Amino acid sequence: MYDKRLKLGESLCGSRALADLRIDQKAKSQPCYYFKTIRLLSFNQHMSHQRLEFSESFTKRQLKEIAKFSVPGFDLNQSAEGCPPGSLLCTFKGPSDSLYTGETFTLRIRFPTTHPFSSPEVIFHAPSHPAPLHPHIYTNGHICLSILSSEWSPALTIQSIVLSIASLLSTSPSKTPPEGDEQYCRRVKNRSPLLTSWLYDDDNV
Repeated sequence: MYDKRLKLGESLCGSRALADLRIDQKAKSQPCYYFKTIRLLSFNQHMSHQRLEFSESFTKRQLKEIAKFSVPGFDLNQSAEGCPPGSLLCTFKGPSDSLYTGETFTLRIRFPTTHPFSSPEVIFHAPSHPAPLHPHIYTNGHICLSILSSEWSPALTIQSIVLSIASLLSTSPSKTPPEGDEQYCRRVKNRSPLLTSWLYDDDNV
């Protein structure tokens, strides 16, 4: 949800604001694939005026992950035409028996120079297919997913990321954008979601 009292770039993505952070107990048993939905705290005030540096080529580790990537129904393409160098596109169908069955989506994945010690930038790539309408996915493609921010681990892979995003879609209760979506997208403009600080408070999705 969006709260107009918040400062530049702030909004809440979740059904309620909590004073403490809570981790879903079921999610703890699946460290590679769990996610928590979130409320957006703010842009990282130290990073918002800095320029993120992204790799224009793949490291040996990334090439190894790409070579090993094998998820039925997911097409990973290194030749991301029209995307910055060093980008990947991953196209997939909405999970069966979900609100997104039969729909097609594309993720764009970019690696900062600090990867694997920091998360890759992962967004829904609108030029290929519109972002799904989801309570925790903004229409500019930004995704509210803990493993893409505070819960990132160097042990996570491209494969575990896309499976987590598919899981996020499979459990969605409604096809609606986050409250405050328009304001958030207008404020962040073309900024990377890596420049946003997130807090997690919704265990329902």
